Amino acid sequence: MFRWIAPVVGALLGLGALNVQAQTCNTTINPGNDITLTIQGMTSGQVLCLNPGNYTPPPGFPSNGSFAVGVGVIVRGLGATPLQTTLTASNGADHALYFTNYLTTKNANGAQLINLTITGTGGVQVQNFTAAPAGRLTDIKLKDVMIFTNATAGPFFGVKTQNADRIVLDNVQITSHNTAINFIDTTDSLVMNSTVTNTVAVSAAALSVLGGSGNRFINSTFGQPRVSAGAAYSFNGGGVVFYNTSDNRFEGNTVQGMQADAVAFTIFDLSPNGLPLTKSLNNYAGRNQVLHSAFPINGLTAGSSGIWSNCASDGTWVYGNTVTGSGEGGLTIFEGRNNMFLGNVSFNHGLLGTYISGDQTAMNDCTPAGNTTFRQKPNNNFIISNANLYNPLEQVVVRDADNTVLQRNFSSPTAGLGGPTQACTFATCQASFSLETDGTAGRNTNAGTRLIANTSIGTQRGLWTQNTTPNSVTGLAFYLNRTIGSGSSLYETPVTHFIDGFSVVGGNYWTNFSPSGNPSATPYNGVAHNTVGGTGNVVDRFPYQSENLGRGFGVVISEPRAGAAVAIGSQRTLRWDAPGCSYVTFTLGGQNLVVNTPNTGYAVVTIPAIATGANNVVATCKDAAGTVRGTTSNGPTFNVMSANLKIVSPGRDDVFNTTTSVWVAWSNPSHLTPVTVDVSSDGGASWGQVASIAGISASNPVTSTRVNTPAAGTANAIFRVRSGGTTATNCGGVTNCDEMDGVFAVRGATGAFDALNLNAGRTLQVGAVERIEWSSPQTSRLVTITAVSSGGGGVVTVATDLPDRGFFDWVMPDFPIGTISLTANFKTNTGAAVGAPVTIVNGGSIRRLQTITYGTIPTVVPGGSAPITVTTNSGQAVTLTSQTPGVCTVTGNTINGISNGVCTITGNVAANGNYSAASPSVISFNVGLSQTITFNSTAYIGVTKSITLSATANSGLTVTFTSLTPGICTISGGNVLTANSSGTCTVAADQPGNGTYAAAPQVQRNLQAMATILLPRLANLSTRGFVGSGGDVMIAGLIIGGPTAKTVVVTVAGPSLSGAGIPNPLANPTLTLIRSSDGVVVGSNDNWQQAANAAQIQSAGFAPAHPAEPAVMMTLAPGAYTAVVQASGGVGTGIGLVGVYEVAEPEVPLINISTRGFVGTGNDVMIAGLIVQGSNTQSVVITVAGPSLAGAGIPNPLNNPMITIVRASDGVVIATNDNWQTQTNPGDVTLIQNAGFAPAHPNEPAVYLTLPPGAYTAIVQGVSSTTGVGLVGVYAVAQ
Repeated sequence: MFRWIAPVVGALLGLGALNVQAQTCNTTINPGNDITLTIQGMTSGQVLCLNPGNYTPPPGFPSNGSFAVGVGVIVRGLGATPLQTTLTASNGADHALYFTNYLTTKNANGAQLINLTITGTGGVQVQNFTAAPAGRLTDIKLKDVMIFTNATAGPFFGVKTQNADRIVLDNVQITSHNTAINFIDTTDSLVMNSTVTNTVAVSAAALSVLGGSGNRFINSTFGQPRVSAGAAYSFNGGGVVFYNTSDNRFEGNTVQGMQADAVAFTIFDLSPNGLPLTKSLNNYAGRNQVLHSAFPINGLTAGSSGIWSNCASDGTWVYGNTVTGSGEGGLTIFEGRNNMFLGNVSFNHGLLGTYISGDQTAMNDCTPAGNTTFRQKPNNNFIISNANLYNPLEQVVVRDADNTVLQRNFSSPTAGLGGPTQACTFATCQASFSLETDGTAGRNTNAGTRLIANTSIGTQRGLWTQNTTPNSVTGLAFYLNRTIGSGSSLYETPVTHFIDGFSVVGGNYWTNFSPSGNPSATPYNGVAHNTVGGTGNVVDRFPYQSENLGRGFGVVISEPRAGAAVAIGSQRTLRWDAPGCSYVTFTLGGQNLVVNTPNTGYAVVTIPAIATGANNVVATCKDAAGTVRGTTSNGPTFNVMSANLKIVSPGRDDVFNTTTSVWVAWSNPSHLTPVTVDVSSDGGASWGQVASIAGISASNPVTSTRVNTPAAGTANAIFRVRSGGTTATNCGGVTNCDEMDGVFAVRGATGAFDALNLNAGRTLQVGAVERIEWSSPQTSRLVTITAVSSGGGGVVTVATDLPDRGFFDWVMPDFPIGTISLTANFKTNTGAAVGAPVTIVNGGSIRRLQTITYGTIPTVVPGGSAPITVTTNSGQAVTLTSQTPGVCTVTGNTINGISNGVCTITGNVAANGNYSAASPSVISFNVGLSQTITFNSTAYIGVTKSITLSATANSGLTVTFTSLTPGICTISGGNVLTANSSGTCTVAADQPGNGTYAAAPQVQRNLQAMATILLPRLANLSTRGFVGSGGDVMIAGLIIGGPTAKTVVVTVAGPSLSGAGIPNPLANPTLTLIRSSDGVVVGSNDNWQQAANAAQIQSAGFAPAHPAEPAVMMTLAPGAYTAVVQASGGVGTGIGLVGVYEVAEPEVPLINISTRGFVGTGNDVMIAGLIVQGSNTQSVVITVAGPSLAGAGIPNPLNNPMITIVRASDGVVIATNDNWQTQTNPGDVTLIQNAGFAPAHPNEPAVYLTLPPGAYTAIVQGVSSTTGVGLVGVYAVAQ
């Protein structure tokens, strides 16, 4: 959103104390004066002020219909907003305003535009295209500027920079025909707080970066939401593209409404721009919101990606992004190496969550200018701590790629805990991790994949290999993974392959296997090893019995760091380790930061508006079922600061060389002064001032400066900004202070492991996540790290050719006890060695993890006691402590019941010998009679709408409801839920218990709150068929769901069908609407124009096409209704079409229509139509009853019906079925059964479909042209 801000000065360069005085107008002019000539007569640094009005350039040189800035002056509009001072170029001028050197004695370096609106064929061009004086343009700034281009064709951009350095666009809004921001060979520039509304040209993007390096794009918005399939795209091409460019940073932005790829790094033929064909290397995309057309699944370009690292774009670091709604995959690597995808959320895409591929398709996308030399098989890519959710095909696919690390990822086809489940719409689908080869020549292997400490919940398949050539997936490492609720796994291998981490680390957890021990010595060999389901070759020798792997339910929080200055409203990384949890909820100051986030170890959150001062994050651990397993409140204590001052650049994981000038930028809406920049080289233990900017005010709101990085290499540098205070670690006690999220690394003359991170006093645990940190030499871009133990065992690889940003989260494998030594080998992007390897001889002590295993939880009542069995893998005794002494106490291993309630016991084991201390292991259970809650709810709610919640406890006690997201939804009157804004609404149902019953486990449900028009739903249902007499009249049933009434129109078409070429239409139909609950006729009609509300029927748009056709418009209470269609007076037969249409209340679901009628042949087959509306998919079951109708006394039933589903938009058949128990996708049988719509006879057909918004028809006919009475039903599946 464009912010109306008064004029400001430009960016300040350098170090030390800087005093920015209010700008004084050296020259002031009015509309009608020649801006270009006025600037020619000024000197660099002077200020030209423009009184409000519209300025136009004179014809002839140097203006030529445009405005030219050839001197480093500041041009400032004096209006209250940019719109009050407008520079309008002449039609035909390719850009409205030029920064260029056309004067022999002056140059445009340092020029600025402030508080102006610029309109023309194109917008602003920054390029020195004159012969003299030569050189690149530098330090040009646009601040608070609006740009509108009116070109209808041609290469005219909103802002074009070429051969330029240190360009700043701050709070610039652009609407452009062609690409809005076009950087060509531009370096070290800063774009922040800016907005691109849209572009028009077919291939135009929001942002194109061609060549150059080191540019920063921060906190900007590219595009507008696309709210329906028919709406225009903001960008008919991609959103943001980086071509042949390196070391750029794209952070904190929103990208939405694009037709092609959202954010892409790739190679392109830039020879027309004079640029070489080179790789895009070492780019960074972090903490962005990528909303691919903001309209998931439907209307997307096939093959489009959210964030795409393509064609040798090596070293791309993609962190903390949320990516939704792409046509194919959310996070994609084609032909890339050494990429890091860390801490991202990839949600609800057309096919896949994350996709790494070197197949033929990927190769075809890597042929710039016909050049195939950049093709390379993917290798050494790191996919760590990502959440892949609600994707219909696979969550993660690795195809024709080697040495991929997949670690601590979370995969599920659900939209989060308690959310809807994405239906499987493919013959085989929904693997958590699909390792594939496809037969591409020279690529047909998938070797060395490492799957470690991942969590999979609810996918139909867990680990899966799909290979054109059998057994071409080799060298798999697979341990500490949790496969929860998956039906099957498959790994093709002709020989025995062990999928575990040996006896100390253990194997994996499988819900379809129940060994004893954490880990157990009872092997699991249930993973199929070939396509016909053979088992035995794939063996987990040491599986775990517990979902928490025996490690308890504790949460160790590492970030925000202790002592950090964290501003309200800033984005922050939560970094944690919780190996026993499946979901985690984090709160700060009593407010939710994130609810039920998948347990990946990373989440990006926004600091809420709470009291300033010392605080810490509280974590609540939940298992896969959503049961609360423990709360951890001992996260690091940090300082919550005011929202007045926030640093926006640099950011976490940045890497600079020593003593390098870099941008520091901030947000300062209150115009605090001075703003001081401090830097720490030791992770915040000490600070030094590097710049202070005074004189900031509403008329001079400076938001960036240049400072130097530290003079020595470090892995833990931090910048912060403050107003007032001192360099003390607490900012000197002021609350206007904010430090960057995380740390950045500084490359020095040589590399070194960080002594604060690795030292003789540290303990590293086998099987645990251990962070390794180091500083690097200046030209290092890749690093290989190895480790050895003083206890022997040889060299262990920590990471191979990791993109070098100074740290790695290592899940430590089985390793001999001793002291650890680590060695780092630094390399360039090409693999050339950088300096000598560096080694730390004693980086800490290696110890084994202790795990705690509980036996069967005993039944304990008040006044009673019972023993509990608890063991460790070390053989040591466990010390049990009650955390709830009012409910239970512990004597040794005996639990004593005190009163009804939840008893929480913590088990602890101290360090001993080769074992480190065990993580506290918490169990909770009821003392007293247990009770459970049944809480069913819709998956969606309309914004501003209310629904009544309903839940029951098997105790009969009243259930209470609480909104866990009060910013999204609230509860009133105990059970009335109201959605106040769009987002995920989380509701908790509780029953606290009484003197007899213990508290029930809390049950949570997620509802997606959205504009009612976007709610996925069945909006229109209709059926065409033969209308006879007696038992052969047409009978349509419909059900209104939800807690409130819904207005519908029910119509019958008869005579008007002849205009559609339908022979034998029903000449004079009549309609009777009956309430099923009591058989009362609630409405009837013969001719619609005779209805009392005929005018309303017509204005609603549902008036029949013939006066003899009936219609009933009514507001119906929730429940079932029957519409009887027959000939008026009972005389006549023919083809009729009964339709039910939504008029209002889209939040109230139209659950189904089921129509009974005679099914003939030819034009007399029965055809049901349905329309799905909204912004998401709707799952339906479509069935036909035939032979089972005989049991209901229906004569002449259709004995063997079949059904065909056709997509109306293109006539494509999307599904067919004859007998419901035989499905193309066998899993659909279970889905149909679970939905409750299984037909009563095996000869009756049914299909389960998840349908994007659009129109569909279901054709019912008899097998072999048989005829009879059939009943077709369209049922909405609750989401």
